[in-house]
Amino acid sequence: MPSIYEFNLSDTKKSYLFEFRTKFILQRSGGAEVVIDNEERFHACVAEGKASYRNLEILAGYKLDEYRMPDHEIEDLIEDAIDLARQLSSYPEHTSLGVIPVVVSIDVCTVQQEGEELSAATHRAIRARRNLALNSHVPAVGKINANGADFRALCAAVAV
Repeated sequence: MPSIYEFNLSDTKKSYLFEFRTKFILQRSGGAEVVIDNEERFHACVAEGKASYRNLEILAGYKLDEYRMPDHEIEDLIEDAIDLARQLSSYPEHTSLGVIPVVVSIDVCTVQQEGEELSAATHRAIRARRNLALNSHVPAVGKINANGADFRALCAAVAV
């Protein structure tokens, strides 16, 4: 079965397969951190070039905006992810690869305010289950595989 990312791969340019992994944390007033929601993942496969990078900005921007990340931080994160992808593709062991897998880990932290009940902080916390599925935001930009199976298969295939 072909990968869901196959339609985004380029025969003439490097392609980058991004997997964004987000962990949702509640920082209690005493400083202890508690993971409050399972990790959320979303993927994007783009070919090298400004037009493809714009697709990544749109796709990732929707999710990062849901995490209440400021626009300038979203832009910085996407730019850093693209820079990392380019850097990885320049490594001698990666030059022959057509697809470069890149994992971006994000911690979304809600802080319990001083004097706030833990239950109130937990109730207002940003969590994956309160967000819309990415493919309901941008159905034309890309396909998402929630379990990451295609990402792992493609990574294994390009690592050979």
